[in-house]
Amino acid sequence: MTDDLIELQQAHTTQYTNKGIKSEWHVRENITDRDLHTLPSTLSDRDMFAVLKFARAFELKGLNAGIDWQKNKANALLSQENKLLKEELAKVVEHNEILSHQLTQQLIHQEI
Repeated sequence: MTDDLIELQQAHTTQYTNKGIKSEWHVRENITDRDLHTLPSTLSDRDMFAVLKFARAFELKGLNAGIDWQKNKANALLSQENKLLKEELAKVVEHNEILSHQLTQQLIHQEI
């Protein structure tokens, strides 16, 4: 799952030259060599790598933000479930005390 979300972290760029004419830049996935994006041929090598560095940084920030959001959502759900379980436990303890008191009263009544 994570590999699908961070394609640019594992990507490389290629540009072909045919008789001195440079083709578009291709950003490709490392494993499958699938094209992820193309950029204009007018970008210099330095510009291209700056763009890729920028994209990787923000893709990673986006991924981490998504992970943090999911953790916060899961924690909120677990906190709510914990609250409900504590309420149920309080009810069971209260019911247990009532039954214990009734049993004590019944034992006292039988001894009389």
